[in-house]
Amino acid sequence: MARVRNDQSVCSCAVVSQRIDSPFGCWTQTEYRPAHLASVVERISHFHGPVAHAHERIFPNGVVELIVHLDHRYSLVTNDRREPFADVCIGGLYTSAFVIEAPDRACRVLSIRLRPASAFAVLGMPMSELTNITA
Repeated sequence: MARVRNDQSVCSCAVVSQRIDSPFGCWTQTEYRPAHLASVVERISHFHGPVAHAHERIFPNGVVELIVHLDHRYSLVTNDRREPFADVCIGGLYTSAFVIEAPDRACRVLSIRLRPASAFAVLGMPMSELTNITA
């Protein structure tokens, strides 16, 4: 059974931090949903720790995500081939699921989920150029 501890700071924009200790691993996930950026940013999150199961299937979620690997990087898995993501990358809008592989040790990842309608203004490029790719 997973144990979750929530630490929440009180302000106009809540920062929620969860410490997860489960058969899937032991990590800390912190999220910030800035109200003043709500039309552009869905959330800013930070992940730190190891996961017990290296592979994770990512399903289309309708968001564009800026991802910063702060140390060990995740990899894209295709046909049993692993290709590490860049230290900083942008995940575009996906139309099908794909598989990622976690590093074999604790890692730290910072991500900013942009709302697709605002991603064009932030990135200055049509979302069609980012469909089904991580750049």
